[in-house]
Amino acid sequence: MEIKRVVLLIFCAVFLILNSKNIYASSLGLTPAIIDQNFEPNGKFLASFNVLGASENQDLSVFAEGDFAEYVTFDKTNFTGGNTFTAYIDLPAQTTKYGKNKLYIKVKEVFDIDVQGIGTKLEIGALIIIRVPYPGKYAEIRSLEITTTNENESVIFISKVENMGSQDITANVSVDIFSEEQLIESIFLGSKEILFRGTKSFAGATKGYKAGVYNATAIVDYKGDVKAEKEKQFKVGSLFVDIINWTSEIIQGKISEFEIEIESKWNNDIENVYAGVNISKKGSFSDFFKTPSIKLGRWETSKLTGFVNAENLEPGKYEANITLFYEGAISGKIVNVEVVKGELNATIMKYVVFAVIGVLVILIVIIVIIVLLLKINKLKKINKSKRIKK
Repeated sequence: MEIKRVVLLIFCAVFLILNSKNIYASSLGLTPAIIDQNFEPNGKFLASFNVLGASENQDLSVFAEGDFAEYVTFDKTNFTGGNTFTAYIDLPAQTTKYGKNKLYIKVKEVFDIDVQGIGTKLEIGALIIIRVPYPGKYAEIRSLEITTTNENESVIFISKVENMGSQDITANVSVDIFSEEQLIESIFLGSKEILFRGTKSFAGATKGYKAGVYNATAIVDYKGDVKAEKEKQFKVGSLFVDIINWTSEIIQGKISEFEIEIESKWNNDIENVYAGVNISKKGSFSDFFKTPSIKLGRWETSKLTGFVNAENLEPGKYEANITLFYEGAISGKIVNVEVVKGELNATIMKYVVFAVIGVLVILIVIIVIIVLLLKINKLKKINKSKRIKK
């Protein structure tokens, strides 16, 4: 059974590595990565790009995909090594592709010898966003920002509205706040005129909320019966640290680590958080320990680690009374843990051995792939020199 597992591990490692298409993709880059452009009838613009990280003998080709790709030409479509190229975009006189269109400029690696599964057809790309205005009045909420806060503190709402239509608009923006799907408040953020292709910010605040998770819906009314909405969740905190996970098995006959995963429900840092843990069985004391203290960031999840002495504990089920101490407050939880026999060590060691073998196999496969890539690179140089001689 163990041999089958090792063979399966080796097969999976080889399969995954040999079928990776991006074995050295992280070395290549294309700048600029994003370009934002407004649509103009019969408009013309160009964009120059730099290919970064390519080797001197790396053959590359460039092409366009996506919206308006048929209107793109290049000063060059094939080149070798890190280089620059220019895309020329000649837009049509009219279009019905309203909104944000995505045009991708891509660079693809070209191999003379196609070796399937080893870095073939590597692609990198950049994005050109072409904004086409909607006919008449049309707006979208570009963003909704909400501050996280604590009980009875102010919650601030900031929304950006973009005019994406062909006419000026007057935008009325409000935010509806819900708790468990029940509307508890509606806040008016203001009314402003937004010109063609313009963007404006709207802000407002409220306070007095209890701790919890709330949902906010921003609403922009710009044509009486036409609205745009955007939803976002926000938190209101209280000084409370929750226990969300813990060590459930303790190995008999040794001193073992005991981990407690905790989560802050407070919107400020909490200093000197530590735990005291009392282990008992049927009300009878078995062991007690404290963890070192840590600093817990706002809304952060972290771990406290202590050590439980199970040298004299019998196998079986126990109760762990975990108490957290912080900022003059306490919280706690009584949980079940189990003391298990030391044979568990053998099982753990068996999995460790499998893991080590797997890592060694992966390293060997990587070395083999590197050798193959070097050979491919050498063949490409030979083919290139032959073409030059011809």
